[in-house]
Amino acid sequence: GRSRTSCRFGAIRTALTDATNGVVTKVQTKAKFGLSTWSSNNNCPSFYKVDCALSNSDNIKNTMNNTQRGLTDPLVEALGALGTAPVATAPGKKAVVIATDGVSNSCNNNTGDRTDEAVTAVTTLRADHAIDFYTIGLDGQAGPATGNFLTKMADAGLGVPASPAYNANG
Repeated sequence: GRSRTSCRFGAIRTALTDATNGVVTKVQTKAKFGLSTWSSNNNCPSFYKVDCALSNSDNIKNTMNNTQRGLTDPLVEALGALGTAPVATAPGKKAVVIATDGVSNSCNNNTGDRTDEAVTAVTTLRADHAIDFYTIGLDGQAGPATGNFLTKMADAGLGVPASPAYNANG
């Protein structure tokens, strides 16, 4: 059987790159899209990326198809890598969507709460590189128990108190 992590990651891939209704597929000729994802199964985190470009849906889909997902959420490490990525210094308006299944934790360790570190990283990236961040909570782990995480990330991501927090569970 497929793990819940695999199913959630597949749902994200479909939402982004479905041949008919994928967000990236639909507007890829009008906006540049890139991808940064990681695997926490090997040297954690192992980053996989697709540079921002027009007409990039196939590259994003192929990279997502070849990324093995782990069970942790090393968001702080991922945000650190984003600060050195070309997209961070690119001119123009930039936005990053963070899809997470719960509170940020560490590589190879699914315990602990690194919310404050993730919020600080988002706040710094936003101030230094003019990037807006949108956070989407996935699965029951991102429900009421971690609503505080989603709220803090939403506020930091847009720099405005009471920013909308998105939870795929309703």
